[in-house]
Amino acid sequence: MLQCVLMLGTLFVSVLGVTNEGEPVVEWRADQVTIYDNEKHAVLYLGVDEPGSFDVTIELLSYGVGLDIARDVIIPDTAIIPAGKCKGSVNVSVADEAVGGGSENGYRKLRIRLNEVIEGKAAIGDYGFIGIMDVNILGHSTSGTGCRSGSLRTSRVVVSEADGAAVLTFIVNEPLPHDIVLGYRVDLEWTGTASHAQHEIDYVYSVEHHRGGVFKNVILRAGDTSVDIRIDIIDDDEPENTEQFIVHLEHGHLSSALTMLSDSVIVDIEDNDRCPGPLQYEYYDGSCYFKVSLPGEPALKAADASELCLQHDGHLAIITGGMENTIVGGTADNREAWIGAIRDQDNMDTFIWFDGSPLVYDSWRQREPNNLRGNEDCVKTNHVRLGLWNDTPCRDRSVRIAVCEKPAVTRGHPQP
Repeated sequence: MLQCVLMLGTLFVSVLGVTNEGEPVVEWRADQVTIYDNEKHAVLYLGVDEPGSFDVTIELLSYGVGLDIARDVIIPDTAIIPAGKCKGSVNVSVADEAVGGGSENGYRKLRIRLNEVIEGKAAIGDYGFIGIMDVNILGHSTSGTGCRSGSLRTSRVVVSEADGAAVLTFIVNEPLPHDIVLGYRVDLEWTGTASHAQHEIDYVYSVEHHRGGVFKNVILRAGDTSVDIRIDIIDDDEPENTEQFIVHLEHGHLSSALTMLSDSVIVDIEDNDRCPGPLQYEYYDGSCYFKVSLPGEPALKAADASELCLQHDGHLAIITGGMENTIVGGTADNREAWIGAIRDQDNMDTFIWFDGSPLVYDSWRQREPNNLRGNEDCVKTNHVRLGLWNDTPCRDRSVRIAVCEKPAVTRGHPQP
């Protein structure tokens, strides 16, 4: 099944799935993000566990602590998860007039709630799903007590196994006059996760230096406002699903000096071994899907598209079900794209896949295929909307991309 990684809350675990009515669940992909007010911008991510054939539009409700929503921040009323995708984004901006604003403990908070799905097939999750996002905005402290506010940048990060490390940044609103020591530990088997980085039988991932929950330390130097925590990840060269671990800060001894806003972060490790190669891939059910085009994206003939797929050890996509069709359409970013269906030259009223196999699934647009010009022997997807097919000449100049498919790797070998 398609792996759409949903970001889970720091204090609880979201269960990936659908509602009782069979609708995908929408949630935020983290529950906290922290920025400095003079950075002015934050990008927040939300998602569903599987892509749909239509855009999903969600109404947002916002309120602030120490902020005037109408005056101090700019935030849209809705968020959109595009058709064929698992993720959408929301851009939040701090107004120029609000930069440099202060508060007693040096931070102000914007809280954004996923209120209602107003378009598309999805539902807002209830208990166990992240329906509220906090944006912590650091500024100067007005208390005069010397108390600062500190936080990890986010409660969730995603890293590639190939990156070699997860770099987590801790920031404070104002420099401290002296060094502070931050303890941290890595939990490979934190309570509630269904996919942790240490399996019962073997280690799928090794996280350097961390065994038995022992705390390590980093030092935030006097005069600095940030420090990085680097967690080294060892690439095991074996294909797996996304794995995860959690990093906790130990800060009890700092309670008199710091108001801690976010003190743990979940790290998702995206595997880079199932779909190796230089392109961007979507994995689903044993196959890797990818988009190809000629340089500059001129018109692309179907025969040339097939050749481009071969150059990357693949072939034009063969589609056998509705979810796969949605994924192929999303891989093409909802643009018209060649797929591997062709007219059967032995039975001109029938389409088959290029390898001679029959169409066990189709997604023709209404009144298609119609062989309108008498030479419509190839097929493009995303005609009019995501996932709809149309028969068309194999030299159709409106098509500029194609979606290819290749076997995923399993335990060092391509899947049959």
